[in-house]
Amino acid sequence: MEGIEKPYRTVQGKHFIRAGSTKRIASREELIRLHQNTMVLHIDNRPVPGTGIDIIDMEKVKQFFLNVYDIDFKDLDDAERKKMLLNSCILTAEGSKIFATITGLLFFAKKKSVFFSAIDRYFPQAGIQFVAYDNEDMESILDRFECFETYPEAIDSVVHKIRLNWKIPSKIQGLKREEVDFPEKIFRELVVNAVIHRDYSLQSKIQIRMFPNRVEIITPGRLVNSITIEKMKTGISISRNPLIIKYMQNYRYSDQLGRGIPMIFKKLKKMAGFELELKEDEERFWAVLKLPENNSLTVS
Repeated sequence: MEGIEKPYRTVQGKHFIRAGSTKRIASREELIRLHQNTMVLHIDNRPVPGTGIDIIDMEKVKQFFLNVYDIDFKDLDDAERKKMLLNSCILTAEGSKIFATITGLLFFAKKKSVFFSAIDRYFPQAGIQFVAYDNEDMESILDRFECFETYPEAIDSVVHKIRLNWKIPSKIQGLKREEVDFPEKIFRELVVNAVIHRDYSLQSKIQIRMFPNRVEIITPGRLVNSITIEKMKTGISISRNPLIIKYMQNYRYSDQLGRGIPMIFKKLKKMAGFELELKEDEERFWAVLKLPENNSLTVS
C-alpha cells in the first residue's frame, strides 16, 4: 500500500523510484520532479544558470509595474529597482550573484538577438513547438513554428498559428450556409493551461500538433499531486507553478480559479462535432480537441 508522505527515503537519506518490478536510486532531476509533484518544491522561482539582470527587458518590466501596480520605475533609484525585481521574483540572489528566475526569464526576457532569443539560449525546453500535418501519417507538413517568445505574447502567437491553419467548417441552416467561428477562446485556454501547468524541469517543449480532424496539445509532466482528470473537469486545480500563474493572472490570461477546463466543456456542448479528450501518458498530459469530421455540417 502506498503512503501519503511521498517521496520516500531510506534511513541513509537515499530516495528510490520504481522502475518496473525493481527500484533504483532517483537522479537529481527525478528527485526534483518528485518534490514538485507532491508540492514540496516549486521550481518557477529557481535561478536560470548563465543569466543575469542584463537579459531582462526593462521596458517590459516598467510597463508591467505601471499597468498592474501603478508603480513608475522612473521614480525609483537603481537600488530600489533591484529590490523590486528581487521581491517580485523576476531576479533571485545566489550568494553574491544575481540570476533571472525561470519566471523572470519566461515573462521578461529580451527579444531575439541575431541568432537566439534569451529563452532559446538559456531555457530552450520552455519553447512551444507547433506543427500542422496534411494527414495522419505525419509525413507531409503544412506548417511548422518554434516559439521562444515571452509570455503572454507566446500564447497569442501560437493561437494565431492555429488560426492560420484552420480549415473553417461550415454548417447548413435550412437553405443557408453559415461559417462556424474559429473557437479562439477555447484554444487560448488550452494553451494557457499547458503553459501554467507544465513541468519545467523536463527537457521537453510543449507540442501542438494540428491534423485535419483534431488538434493535440501535449504538455510535459504528469498531473500534480492528487489531481485527476475527473477533478479537473469539476474545476479543482493545484498550482505546480504558482509564480507563473500569478503573472498570468496579472496579465489577465488566467483567473486562478480552475474554471478553464469546465468552461471549455460547457462551451463544447453547444458546438456540434467538437469534442475534448484529456489523458495522461507517462510524463505527458494530452488535451485533444477533436474537430468536426466533415467540412459541411448539416444542422436540422
